[in-house]
Amino acid sequence: MWSTAMWGFLGLTATVGLTWVSMTGPLEKWGSVLIATTSILGVATLFCFVMMLLGIVRKRSHGGPKLELLVGQEGRYFETRSHNIYNLSKTVLIGVKNSGSTLLTNCKLEFEATDKDSGKQQTWHRDGPFSLYIGEERLVSLAMYGEPVPPHPQGTDRIQLSAIPSSNFWRPPALPLAGGVVKVRAFSSETPPYELHCKLWVENDKLKWERL
Repeated sequence: MWSTAMWGFLGLTATVGLTWVSMTGPLEKWGSVLIATTSILGVATLFCFVMMLLGIVRKRSHGGPKLELLVGQEGRYFETRSHNIYNLSKTVLIGVKNSGSTLLTNCKLEFEATDKDSGKQQTWHRDGPFSLYIGEERLVSLAMYGEPVPPHPQGTDRIQLSAIPSSNFWRPPALPLAGGVVKVRAFSSETPPYELHCKLWVENDKLKWERL
């Protein structure tokens, strides 16, 4: 947009200069014409520079490439479904969103948490690589808990964290019902890593979660 304005202004400057020359005629007036034309070109150059700066500011105001992680308490950020006659499966989802103004490529997601059984901290690849178009959000499961179905008194004994199915009998870490924190990291080729911490726990047989 600014380049169109620039060329329009330069065209106007050239027209004014030629008109001035045709009106002055004698050679002795060329000095003043040259000074006037130089002044006008200086103004045009300054105008173009300002428009270029405005273009840069406008581009930055749109954010450039930006990767974001989202956690919610309602809507699309959790799923509930009947697991069996004893438990209702509730799954918490993480949103991986392209909040910038360019395509994001080679996006990946990883989790880090301490397992309730082994007490060891583990980091594992959760999803990717994938691409995200401008404004696109990809939902990825974070954790699941089996809430009890009345009159059955007890849910599952752990909060199970999610992972890509593995063929080597590895099982992703689980959190105790008292709660724990999962570090979630997102990566792309166009942005710096993005990290959030999500706390999960069970209260009154209901799965709870919040962003820290």
